[in-house]
This record gives sequence, structure tokens and C-alpha cells, in this order.
Amino acid sequence: MTLRLKPILAALVAALLVCAAGLYMERIDLQRAIERQADEAAAEIETMTSRISRDLTQNVGVLQGVSALMDSGTEASQEAFGSFVAPHLRENPSIRRIFVVRDGRVTRVAPFTTVRGVSERIEARIIASDPQIERARTRNVPAMVGPATFVDGRVGFFYAKPLFENSDPARAFRGFTGLSFEIDEAVLCPLGQCAPRPKYQLALRAFVDQQPIDWRHGDQALFDGTGRKLTASIRIPGVRFEVAGVPSGGWLTAAPERWLIRGLTLALALAVSLSSFLVFGGQRRRGGVSRSLATTAAIFVLMLGAGIAAVVDRWQNAGSLEAARDAAQAELGLLASRSTRDVTQQLAAVTNLAAFVTAKPNMTDAEFREFAQRLRRESPELLSIRLARGGKISHAEPADSIDPSLLGTDLTRGPAEAALNAASIESGIPVLAGPQRLPDGSEAFVYRRPVFLGDGSPSRERFWGFVTVLIDRKVVLCKLGLCEQPQRFSTAVRLAVNGEPRPAFSGDDAMFAADTDAVQASIRVPGARIDIAARPVDGWVTISSSRWILWAIALPAAFAAAGGLLMLFVNMRGPQLKIWIGVLMGLGGALLALFSGELTQAVGALGFGLERFVWPAKMTFLALAIAFTINAVLAAYVWETPDGADDQMMRAPAILRSFVAIAIYGLALLWAAAFAFGLSLQGVGLTSGVVGIVIGIAVQRIILDFFSGVMIGIERPFAIGDWIEISNGSVRGMVTEMTWRTTTLRTSVPDYITVPNSVLAQAIICNRSRPNRWTESSVSVLIDMAVPFERVETVMLKVVEFARADVPNLLLEPKPSVVIADLKDGQANYKLSFFVELGERSDGKARGTIQRLLQRAFPIAGIEVAWNRSETRIADKDHSVREHLAEQDDFPAAAE
Repeated sequence: MTLRLKPILAALVAALLVCAAGLYMERIDLQRAIERQADEAAAEIETMTSRISRDLTQNVGVLQGVSALMDSGTEASQEAFGSFVAPHLRENPSIRRIFVVRDGRVTRVAPFTTVRGVSERIEARIIASDPQIERARTRNVPAMVGPATFVDGRVGFFYAKPLFENSDPARAFRGFTGLSFEIDEAVLCPLGQCAPRPKYQLALRAFVDQQPIDWRHGDQALFDGTGRKLTASIRIPGVRFEVAGVPSGGWLTAAPERWLIRGLTLALALAVSLSSFLVFGGQRRRGGVSRSLATTAAIFVLMLGAGIAAVVDRWQNAGSLEAARDAAQAELGLLASRSTRDVTQQLAAVTNLAAFVTAKPNMTDAEFREFAQRLRRESPELLSIRLARGGKISHAEPADSIDPSLLGTDLTRGPAEAALNAASIESGIPVLAGPQRLPDGSEAFVYRRPVFLGDGSPSRERFWGFVTVLIDRKVVLCKLGLCEQPQRFSTAVRLAVNGEPRPAFSGDDAMFAADTDAVQASIRVPGARIDIAARPVDGWVTISSSRWILWAIALPAAFAAAGGLLMLFVNMRGPQLKIWIGVLMGLGGALLALFSGELTQAVGALGFGLERFVWPAKMTFLALAIAFTINAVLAAYVWETPDGADDQMMRAPAILRSFVAIAIYGLALLWAAAFAFGLSLQGVGLTSGVVGIVIGIAVQRIILDFFSGVMIGIERPFAIGDWIEISNGSVRGMVTEMTWRTTTLRTSVPDYITVPNSVLAQAIICNRSRPNRWTESSVSVLIDMAVPFERVETVMLKVVEFARADVPNLLLEPKPSVVIADLKDGQANYKLSFFVELGERSDGKARGTIQRLLQRAFPIAGIEVAWNRSETRIADKDHSVREHLAEQDDFPAAAE
């Protein structure tokens, strides 16, 4: 393998390795993004299904009260039945009808209708030879029949519960209580499937008593597919809807941070491949900048690479913390959603009891106890059921669940919740209070609802009293997973009534503070909520699992990039390397700003009180780095530019460079002061204006010279090294220096002339170095008109060729020329024009040398010069000798 192929192959291998690492990182990012998408979608679908389960459970909970109503002594009339279920229908609009079936006929229905077809549809569905109905009767489990098409063409289900005497399956079967609901209104629309463009593509199927029924929605292949999918379920007593789905737009196919990863990969690949190429190519320093400056730039590269790795590490750690918090939030949210569903099912007893009171406002104590016992049999978590006729506690079941001394207590005056109870009468909103200790030592939440007769609207005139249930506190907490051992989370629980939180009754109340790192969720019921806060027992995960992989890749890559770029830096021009250093300093300042908090803490730990200077120092460093970079760019690409076709470099005047540099650094410091110390730039501007006016009056001439120099620097009529003439040639010289006040010229003598810039700004300037670095000069000689032009021309051109040896800046291209400028008194004025390159020398030496050689050459050629136009005559005596001498290539030497 030749030496030339080694660096190329090394660069390719290095670039391919970096690209492979980038593709791996992009794949990891995509996998994590899909996992986040799946977690978010699962949490969202679980929240929707839990909410539907809660609502459906609340809907079917009415049948618990209907069963108690129809089995309480004398069967309720249609009017009483209608009064009982009216509140349920108002609060649950997705319920179409509530009915009772006895002996194969619909005996009660609400909303009441005289259309026989409605009852016949119910009877046909409930009494038909459907195996579910028979199974429900024999096993005392609910049944769901459908799908059925209602009178208005909509599709729904009939949900029915068997009705036994005294709710005892061993006794006589008396029929069914049931309701009908629309599947779209109750299930599909809350899942977002009624929208024109659903967020999720879902499939549903239903099971009753663990047996599938003939109803499907969506693509059922989602249940059987082996790919990634989301699953959830909607549960009500005896019925389960299974849900499977995927995002409508599909799972992510591209990493969210792909462009960032690809950009970093490309930059790192270029850096590493360049480093490999330079290392294996054996590059050597060829007149570049000093090694110390190049080493400084390479150290900046190394520090920048480590800083970028630290930023990525910080992002990954923050992502790990955020992922852990999101997972905990999702888990806590699911527990809260399920608890909300369960609590809602328990609180259905309040609704049923309120409806029972509305139907039988003058019930006896025996009727209350029978109804309450039925409710407690179906919801054993209810520790106590109470009534407060007229606001005073009048009934309690079981009787030992209340201190007898509390009977007759006016709930609007005596208890701590009196104000809430009074407000509840005005608004009709239930009250949740507690936990409250019971006589047996247990604790319970108190849920109290006002009952209004008539149309049920809140009014003191229609106020009957309160219905109250007490829910076991331990059951609620266990539903939240707080009874499991060992506990993965430290938790706190509090009650909030009408939006006002109360102190935590379980755990540390500080976990609800505004600056806490705990995640929170709530169990919401009408009028109140139970807040839960949690954090991991061992603390949050703050270190990314891929941290060591990152540093294992980043540090060698940073060293490789620094080493390779060091070899590149030593071959750079100074201004170009300064640009690199400025950019690296700016990026370093940005990294310092990102780690502001950590750096302030580290400095504060030293104990010298220096932490207050961290922010100003960072802003000042960043501002100076930006100013340094801008000045480096100007120095490399603006202040020195190619001048004309000869590729000479033209340098801007020092006054302009100094003025711009000072202005840039001044603006940078003002910007840093404004950000770091809150300095008002408006006040600085006003103060500077007043001071400027005073100084300007005192030094008008100096200011005129200064701004004249600035304008000359902007217009650039000449540059350092140009030969110029001022005021029709009265002053002639090469520009050697431009300061903020004067311009210095060096004459051909050489002398130095200092010209104020204000004089230059008003003078007529002839730049002999523009548009080219060479200029035309001439010498004139009077010759007798009798001498042929060709002979004189030959001699003059020969003289120019011989003068080239003594005058390096005398040019033969463009070619010199001879013309007759004037004819007078028998004499011809011959003008020899030639070209001189204007550098450190002018055309003075060329003119002097050519005149000296002409003085020697004309006699040798037999040509006499008439130096005085009125007396000089040219004689042509010996033509043969003159012609011979004129033809000699070295006739000046022959004259010696």
C-alpha cells in the first residue's frame, strides 16, 4: 500500500465508524421516541377508558336503587318510579330509558311513553330466548343484550340485572331492572371515534360474564396482530369492553432528533476524518502561525468537545429524569382513574338514596333501613348510610355506626362542615369531608348530598334534607395502591373542597408545595377531589443509563479532533486561526451559560462570596469572545483584500482598523454590562452625548482630522504602499502609514512627509498605483528634424533595454514607445515613454538612468542633441561609423 493511500483510507474508515455510531444513536433515539409515544398513548387511552368505565358504572348504578325501590314493600307506582329515576336521567344524558320487566312485560319505564313499540322492543330483547338472560337469572349476574337498533335508528345496548325478592337469589325471581344506552354516545365518542380524523385507530369487542357477544367495532386484526399495539378495557359489573389500537398516523418511523444527530455526526465525521488524514498523511508545518497559538486553539477544541459531551450528558440525564417522572405520573394517573371509577360506583348509593327520598319523602324508618341494607349489600365499602331530614340527622344504617348523641344534630349549624353544608343547599353541589373517626375506631370519608323535592333544582323551599354515605378510608387508599408492601413511592394524600385544599391527612403535606418534585393526581367527584402526591422512595433517576457509553465515545473523539486540528492550525494564517479561536471561545461561553447553575454552586462552595460575580464574568467573557471573533473576521477578509489583477494584498488604514475594533469591543462591553448589571444603555448614550459635545468643541481640528481619516478609510482612494500625488504633483510619495490624525508619505529622496487627514480629504489626489501597480513615465529629447525617426527610435528603445539591468522596477512589458511630441524651429521633440512598477521605489531612478544612457548613446550613434532649443543643431557626419555603432548591442559599453 502506498503512502498516499494510507491517509485516504484512514479518513474513510474513521468517517464510516463515526457514521455507524451516529446511525446507532439515531436508532436508539427512535426506539426511545416510540416508547414515549406508546407510553403517552397508553396513558391517554387508559384515561379515556377509565373515564368511560366511571360514567357507565355511574349509569348502571341506578339499577341498584331501582331494585331496592321495586322490592321495598309495595311496588312503586309509575309516578313514583318516574320521580325516582328522574334525577338519574338528568345527570346521565347517555341513558335513553330505565325500565322494569315483570312476568315478560314492561311494567315501568322512564321517560314514560305510550308508544307500545318501545315496550315491545324492550320485551323482545330482554325476554327473548337469549342465553344471556337465562344465564343472568340463574347466576345472578348482569346481562347486556345487543346491539339493538332503537326507534330513531341509533344503535345501543340493553343492560339488565335480575330482580329477586329481597335481593336473595335463593328466593323468587321477580324480573329484571334495566336501562338502554347508545353505544356511540356512551363509548365510541368518548374514545374519540366520532371525530372526522380520530387520533387513534381503535378496535373494540364486548364480553358479558366472560363470554363474547356478537358485537365488533373497528379492525379486529388489531387484537390478533403481533406488532406493537395499545390495549385497555372498559369495565362495568358483569361486562367488559376490550380495546386495542394504534395511532392513526402509525408509530414513529423517524427519530425526532435525527437532524441534530446527523448534523453532529457529520461534523464529528469531518473532524475525525480530517484528523486521521493529517496524522497518517504526515503533514508538516510550513510557515504557519506559532505553535503556542495553534496549541491554544487545539486545547480549546478539546475543551469544547468535552463541553459538548457534558451538554449531551446533561440532556440525557434530564431526559431520564423526565422519563421517570412521566412513568410515575402515568402510573399514578391510572391508579387515580381507576379509583375514581370505583369511588363513583360507591357514591352511586348517594344518588339512589336521593332518588328514593324524592320518590318517598315521607318514608318510615323501616323503609329506609330496608333500602339502605340493600345498598350496603351491593357496596360493602359503605360503612354508614344516613339521612338528615330538614338538615338534622334522623336515620343511620347500621344503627351502631353513629354516636346516638349525634342524632338530631343540625348539619347546617353544629359540625365543622356547617358552612359547607349551608353552601351546598344554595348550590346543590355535594360535600366531601373527612376522614372522620367512627365509634368502632375506623375512619371514613363523608359524602353528603342535598335532596330537593319537585323538579330537583336547588332551593331552600324545596330542600328536604341531606343523604350521606361514609366510605372506608382504608379502601380508598388501597385502591390507590398505598396498602401494598414494600412501597415504591412516598405518598401524601389530602382533600380539597370547592377547590380549597386542606392539610394532608396522610403523608407529608410539603409534597404538595409549588417547588416540590413530586408528581400529583386527583380523584374527582362532584364538589370535591382527593389529591395524591408521590415520589420514589429512593429518589428520582438522575443519571442516564447510556452515560458511560457517551463519555467513552466523546473523550477519544475530542482528543482525536484536537490532535488532528492542531496539525491543521499550525499551517494556518494568523487571522484565520484567530477566527477559529474566537468561535471556540464563543461556543465555550455558550456552554458556560448552559451550566450557569452548576458553576454558581461550585463557586459558592468555595466560601469567598464570589458566586455573585459568576454571571457577570460569563456574560463579559461571551461578549469579548464575540467581539474578538468579529474583529478576526474583519482582519482576515475585510482589512486585507486582493488589489487588482496582480493579486497584491491591500491593507486598510490602521486608523479605520483601530476605530472599528474599539467600537466593537466597546459595544460588547456595554452589552455585557446591560445583561450582567442591568446597566441602562439609554442613560449611557445620553451621558456620552453630552461629554462628546463638550470635547468636540475643544478639539474641533483634531476631530476633523479624525473623521477625515475615517472617511478616507471607508472610501479608500489609496492604500498603504500606493504612490500618490497631491495638488497637481506638488507633493509626491508612497503612503507608508495612516493614523487616526495624519497620513505619512515617503518621497523618492527619500524624505517623509506628514499630511493631516483633513488636508487629504479636501485635496485632489492622483493615485499612480491604481488601477495597476505600474505607471507610465517619460523622457523628452530635442533632435534635429533631419535625423530619420527610425534611427532615433532604435537608439531610445535600446537604451531602455540596457537600463533594465540597473533599474529592477523598469518594465519591458508593456513595451516602451517613442513618439514625436512637437515640431518647432527645425527641431523634433522626441518623447520616450516607458513603464515602471511602483513599489518601494518610484520612477525617479528609471528616469535618471535612461537620461544618462541617452546622453552616452546619442554621440555613439552619431546623433547630436540640441539641449538648448534655440541653439542646438544635430549634424549627421559619418553615416557608416554611426550606423555601425548603432547596431552594436553594447554600444553604451563601447562608449566607456
